Amino acid sequence: MSGELLIGGAGVSPGYLNQPEQSAERFIAHPFRSNGGRLYRTGDLVRRLPSGAIIFLGRVDDQVKIRGYRVEPGEVTRVLSGCEGVQQCIVMADRTHGGGPRLVAYVVAADAFDEDVLQAYLRNRLPDYMQPALYIPLAELPLTPNGKVDRRALPSPADIVSKADLYVAPRNQMEEDLTAIWAELLNTERVGIYDNFFELGGDSIVVIQVVSRAKRKGIQLQVHDLFDYQTVAALAEMAAQQEASAVQAEQGVLTGSCDLSPIQHWFFEQDTQQQSYFNQSILLQLRKSVSSVHLRQVMQALIQKHDALRFVYHKEGIDGRWQQTYGQYTGTLEEVDLSAITPEELATSITAACSRFQASLAIEKGELIRWVVIRTPAAEVEDRLLMVVHHLAIDGVSWRILIDDMQNYLDRLHEGEPLVATEVKTSSYRDWMQALTAYAHTERVTSQQGYWEKVTGAFRPLPVDMMGSGQVRSSLATVETVLDSQLTAALLKEVNPVYNTEVNDLLLCALGMTIAAWTGNSQVHIGLEGHGREDMFPGIDITGTTGWFTNKFPVRLDIESQASEGNMIKSVKEQLRSIPDKGMGYGCLRYLNQVASLRHNSWDIVFNYLGQLDNIVSSSKWFKGAPEFPGEHISPAYPVRDYFVVKGIVTAGTLKIFWTYSSQQYHIATVEKLAAGYIAHLTALIRHCTHQEQKAITPSDFGLNGKIDYKELDELLGITETEDEDGIIKF
Repeated sequence: MSGELLIGGAGVSPGYLNQPEQSAERFIAHPFRSNGGRLYRTGDLVRRLPSGAIIFLGRVDDQVKIRGYRVEPGEVTRVLSGCEGVQQCIVMADRTHGGGPRLVAYVVAADAFDEDVLQAYLRNRLPDYMQPALYIPLAELPLTPNGKVDRRALPSPADIVSKADLYVAPRNQMEEDLTAIWAELLNTERVGIYDNFFELGGDSIVVIQVVSRAKRKGIQLQVHDLFDYQTVAALAEMAAQQEASAVQAEQGVLTGSCDLSPIQHWFFEQDTQQQSYFNQSILLQLRKSVSSVHLRQVMQALIQKHDALRFVYHKEGIDGRWQQTYGQYTGTLEEVDLSAITPEELATSITAACSRFQASLAIEKGELIRWVVIRTPAAEVEDRLLMVVHHLAIDGVSWRILIDDMQNYLDRLHEGEPLVATEVKTSSYRDWMQALTAYAHTERVTSQQGYWEKVTGAFRPLPVDMMGSGQVRSSLATVETVLDSQLTAALLKEVNPVYNTEVNDLLLCALGMTIAAWTGNSQVHIGLEGHGREDMFPGIDITGTTGWFTNKFPVRLDIESQASEGNMIKSVKEQLRSIPDKGMGYGCLRYLNQVASLRHNSWDIVFNYLGQLDNIVSSSKWFKGAPEFPGEHISPAYPVRDYFVVKGIVTAGTLKIFWTYSSQQYHIATVEKLAAGYIAHLTALIRHCTHQEQKAITPSDFGLNGKIDYKELDELLGITETEDEDGIIKF
């Protein structure tokens, strides 16, 4: 604990001679003695060590409040001076900055000045609010005649521009490749080497895409690297020095069996006759110059590379358990000729053609993928390509990988290059399942059983308007709401640095507030779907692997009805950060370890944020998204057990929220009210963040989640919703 040094005792005088005002300021009544006595306020800022020794940190006058936290620049100076290569330094508060007080570091380097090294050093040792906003290199520190730093002679920060405020172009090939990848995936016209990935709108799904595309350029990255090195400059420097890590990745065309994953177990648990009609699909506008011959070559190359597309399913044993093996399917390309259709009939004819093939897959034959090229009239600029893949072999991230490879293969064919399978594969679905199974039987996972039983044990069903039964997909309806482009841009690029959050944190916060307000119950239970590609297993790299990796687990949010927007965000963020291993253990316990107490769902509402879909096909010269409806991708007779499925996607610069529900359980007015309430809550959270001039921290930012809550940390740091008074620290 640090504070102002107060001196008491017999040697303290009553005050300054004939200076009553100064005496009243410096000589104060002793607060801990009832019989009188005075204390002298030295103005020195100190810290007391456990040994009793006192370290001088600076003057109280130097103390500054940054983002609501009291900071002693002298403490930052002390830490920075320990960085190798720093000969001298001083950190000062700059109160002239228009955006509020900030820290400025003046550094005399022993050799070359490297701001990135200094930033990395302090990031590993001090919280975010104690980081200097500006580093100024000096040949030497100016001194007064008595040897102290002459602060008045230091360069004015107003005359210095931070690197982060400037566009700095890439300096080498690796930086050029990375900035191009970022710009394309983040739909940003220009990316500088000091731009922050997450402040540009990056998220965990885009991270996977970056790593996958970087590998194609020969840049070896891991998912966690982008969280540790958030600028191109830092990432490229790290990648240039990093040796390629050993990756467990089966090569060649795979054969044999592969264990089912938790989400695949969930699928077969539904026990329906409609199992072959549970797809994901995408309908593209395709350049007419792309021939069926080339399409067939591309499809076969993709199936050869992505082994999960060749899975075959069959039942074994008395209990009829489903098994998964690698088959020999090479794919089917169908052709539909609509060249004679009138423009008025084209859209309905395309949908009708797509619908026929949506129901054409067969999991027991290993027919998991089908492409349909639809030839359109000459007046239509593009043909159409329907790509249907059974969900057992694909997920949202897989589509991004598949489309990237498809674009690459079409480019190669256009250049006259053969599609020879020379690429080194990333870890297979089987590699990942072996690692997941080993993880499932560790003490790290088995010890989580009590946590998940506590989460699921308090579940209460949501209210319904009508008592429907035997719900199937044909009874479903959907209400769509849209967050405008300005608020969407703020959600993706502005608000998350304020509380060090992710997009999902605010989306779930708004959902929790909406459901709690509707039910009057402060506990909200949600089935949360994530991409499941967590960077948890050393030697396993699935950034270029297709398959169904989705992770589905229960979340219980405690919603504080009277909390401010800021405290609500902090609370939900900390609750989400306290979930062990991002929920990966739940599916392992329920399906791989077969824990009986976790056999049943403990949610009625499922939430899934699918991320930014614009970057999937935005850069291709061969295809783009088609406007027509591609038919129902799941059988209308497929059973439905969730009351609501809420999905969020970003497309065309706006966040779209879809509330899918059973019309036999809810009136549309109920769902429209919920959907409107959700947008209202989300808007309030976004606007709150955009009006915050200072950033805030929570326990999880220090690895303290689960040890103290955000209120205790705020109290410890002296943070309240309003400005607090300076206190006295007793040694």
